[in-house]
Amino acid sequence: SLEPRAQAGSNAPQALFQLRQLIESGEYQSCILLADPLNWIFWSLEGAAIPAHTRVLAQPIINTDGFSKWKDNAPFRSRLSLVLKRVAPVIALSTNGAEVRYFREESIPYVHVPNAVAPVAPTVDFRREYGLPEGVPLILHVANWWRVKNHPGLMEALRSWPGEWRLVMIGHPSQDQEYVRQVREAAAQDRRFLLIPGLPPDRVSSAMEAADVVVLASHGEVSPVTILEAMSHGKPWLATPQCGSVHDQAGGLIASLGEFPGVLRRMLGDVSLRSALGRCGQEHWKACYSWDAVLAAWEALIRNEKPGLSFDMPAAGAAEMDDMKK
Repeated sequence: SLEPRAQAGSNAPQALFQLRQLIESGEYQSCILLADPLNWIFWSLEGAAIPAHTRVLAQPIINTDGFSKWKDNAPFRSRLSLVLKRVAPVIALSTNGAEVRYFREESIPYVHVPNAVAPVAPTVDFRREYGLPEGVPLILHVANWWRVKNHPGLMEALRSWPGEWRLVMIGHPSQDQEYVRQVREAAAQDRRFLLIPGLPPDRVSSAMEAADVVVLASHGEVSPVTILEAMSHGKPWLATPQCGSVHDQAGGLIASLGEFPGVLRRMLGDVSLRSALGRCGQEHWKACYSWDAVLAAWEALIRNEKPGLSFDMPAAGAAEMDDMKK
């Protein structure tokens, strides 16, 4: 059901009422709610008596896939809009993703504060650890095994692409056993596919260091951390258009899944292009997606101040990215 479990009834989770009581208690200067609107978190605000001195900040997690489930549900949209207009401000992870489209359609005021990542030191020689030959292109996909991440679609798009290369897919299996089975079966059909069921952060960092290109093939994202990690490592990336905030970020290219083989061929065949993309992405990460920058923006919002930093792509990097895309 797309109806939030917000009414005071037997099917509303107890946690909803507990969160509402915390917000109403007057004991907090700020309350920060981050959630997909299809779960109960934001609905704790419905009917809540929010104290005048308590500042509620909301960051809805709405990707293209999730938005498609309720964008035409007028009652749901109306109720959600009423809830979100009670908080100040609503925070968007992208500048033009599904959440921003919804905010604009409903005239919900918002500010943009992105995700951030901190670099993690690599600890192993990833190619040696997994028997990947030096000189063979390494394409890296980091995503847990959920349908929205589209592992089978990525493998299908690349399977007919000839040549020697490796697609390494790192992610933890989900509770969707049928999807897990599909991912394992697809990976077993081509020796160039390497499926690794989850790694700790230092090993993922080692994989990033070894990669030639990082890819993301999702049906929907809001602000994928995988891409920010690639930027922090100075690695070029390739993502599908449904990957949310990638449209805001330097260092990579955006293409439909069917175009992936051709774009990857071009990227892998040009070391200078990969190097320039990686440098642009790393410079954008340093300026805008480090925790120092993002936490400063959150602190300003908690103090009811306007964030002083723009997260836009630096002008020089934006011009260089335009040239490379052309």
